[in-house]
Amino acid sequence: MSATDVEVPREILSDLEEHLAELRESLDQRVDALREAAAEAFSTIDGSDLLDEASLSAEPDGETALVLVERTSRRLLDVELALARVARGTYGSCQQCGSAMSLERLRALPAAATRFACSANSSVRSKRDLPMAAETRMRKEPS
Repeated sequence: MSATDVEVPREILSDLEEHLAELRESLDQRVDALREAAAEAFSTIDGSDLLDEASLSAEPDGETALVLVERTSRRLLDVELALARVARGTYGSCQQCGSAMSLERLRALPAAATRFACSANSSVRSKRDLPMAAETRMRKEPS
């Protein structure tokens, strides 16, 4: 454990939990608004020039809104999982290695589930495994 890895003090944990609850509320409202925007965009498509229609509105088109719904929903899930870790008493422990996460990381990314080192290692492994996964798929496909 490095010098920056410490247990989360109770008052800081309380502040982070409050921030996570506010973030959950904000993201939940954002997901609802984006779903409404997507539904409206798809219901108003009439076959006219979509480029001209899109340029008249600052609202996202249906496809863009759906992508934003997916991304925002993922962030919302991360926040909800962090709040569950707070309730279980495991918030601040890396979900990959079990070591304490740095307060700096928790303050910057309160929904983070892993230490930076574990997150970086996981990312490197994922990138390294991509070519192998593609090669495996190609072998399975009939010629």
